[in-house]
Amino acid sequence: MIRSHFCIKDDPFSTDAKTPLLDQQQRHFDILKVHHQQGGLCVLLGEPGTGKTVLKNAILHHNQKEWITPVINRSLHTWHTMLRLLCEAFATACE
Repeated sequence: MIRSHFCIKDDPFSTDAKTPLLDQQQRHFDILKVHHQQGGLCVLLGEPGTGKTVLKNAILHHNQKEWITPVINRSLHTWHTMLRLLCEAFATACE
């Protein structure tokens, strides 16, 4: 009903991978891809509505056999604790 009312093909706020990234999202995706190729650990943080979920879905659907992508949507831990735990799990220095 929403699609026909607004004359759109896809559901609004769809989380599937076929939704094209905006220019700024594509830039961030490309940066994350370079970090991946160099063996880096990246964490996406930001205010609600900044596109983290769209970027996460693009990463998850990009190459599932090549990228290791743990996803933590909500946690009772603080961000500092969560980063420390992730760094320990990946044997990465965390300051």
